[in-house]
Amino acid sequence: MEWFVYSGAYADVDQHSDHLVDRDWLINQLSGEVSSSHISAELDNLINRGLLLEANLRGHSHVDVLTGYRIVPTGVGISNSPQDPALRWIGQRGEGMLGIPQLSFLVWSFSYRTNSMWDCCTMFAEEPDSVNGATATDIGAQIADSLPSIIALELGYLEPADA
Repeated sequence: MEWFVYSGAYADVDQHSDHLVDRDWLINQLSGEVSSSHISAELDNLINRGLLLEANLRGHSHVDVLTGYRIVPTGVGISNSPQDPALRWIGQRGEGMLGIPQLSFLVWSFSYRTNSMWDCCTMFAEEPDSVNGATATDIGAQIADSLPSIIALELGYLEPADA
């Protein structure tokens, strides 16, 4: 049951990229196989153990996630492509799997070396010329938008920030 719910949480990358995966979505997706109450209880168990994170990354609430976690990259930075120079690609085994904006790429690449993703955002914002004048809030919004896809594609994982 645990694996069924855990893997179901990552099953649809497109839904993650559109920020549509939440508790109700997951229960709806899995309830044909198992009762909703069992799925909800297993979700609570996985969240309480720190194996899943329930968060709204739209609006200001993403700052809680960014201050509470850093992202550890598990993919390879491939850089940009002539077809879409604005995106930086990351992937695995030589295959580009996800194109993300430059500011997201910076946080994905470096936040494991800082206390949290938010600290990484503020670090880059201290050198406005290097990020085209972006503020920490701008950078944070961009990585928050990219996080669901990064995690669902297993191109990085979240690690709690140091207390």
